[in-house]
Amino acid sequence: MSFPYKNPITASQISGAESVSRNSTFGTNFSVLQTGGYMEVYYLQDLIWSFGNVTQGSVQLSANTIPIEFSKGLNNAFSRDTLSLNSDNISSGRRRLGMQVYVHETDTVYQYHIPDYDNLWTALTGLTGNSAITQTEYSTTINNRSEAGLNFTTAWTGSTIEGQSGVTRENARWRIFWGTDIQITGGTYFSGTSELELFNSTGGTLTITGFTAPITGGTFNSGTETLTLTDSLGEIIQVT
Repeated sequence: MSFPYKNPITASQISGAESVSRNSTFGTNFSVLQTGGYMEVYYLQDLIWSFGNVTQGSVQLSANTIPIEFSKGLNNAFSRDTLSLNSDNISSGRRRLGMQVYVHETDTVYQYHIPDYDNLWTALTGLTGNSAITQTEYSTTINNRSEAGLNFTTAWTGSTIEGQSGVTRENARWRIFWGTDIQITGGTYFSGTSELELFNSTGGTLTITGFTAPITGGTFNSGTETLTLTDSLGEIIQVT
């Protein structure tokens, strides 16, 4: 069964669009206070979510700039960790799958991603009894009593960032957003085999062979998507 997506709805609803007067100098809300969408923060640390010193109860910390709605339990038979999703089931608190955040510290846009989300969700919907999820018109609550529930809540509490602390794109919750085009992100030249390996933004690798002299330098023009290489003989090689 495909994921049952619906636009989110809450019990509190407005009857029309919000606006300000034409001569007002203030906005209706800050981007970082909305659910999902596009936001701007200053530090990489602002992407991180943590329990802080909370040992029980709702985790409400000002340090969590883009928080989820999570309650810490004692993890015994009567008190479990619980995660609350909004009615779209792909957002919690101010985080939403696919949202993008510009980080001033690194001058980079990151996108929130949970891999294999459909399978994680499917494992939850088959549960019964105390391990089952609780769904209403406005929210879904998941506990970590079962393995499926633990995997799902752990997926939302993770805040790994691509390129930080050894985190790769494959296991990062916050992945660098490269747009819809594939970009060259790096490369390695092996002088012994005269092979050049180029890495792209999707995690793929392209191997180029046939060089007659060692590569000594190169530049990549993102506008024309052209890689210009210079070898030890002064010859110029262009790869598009």
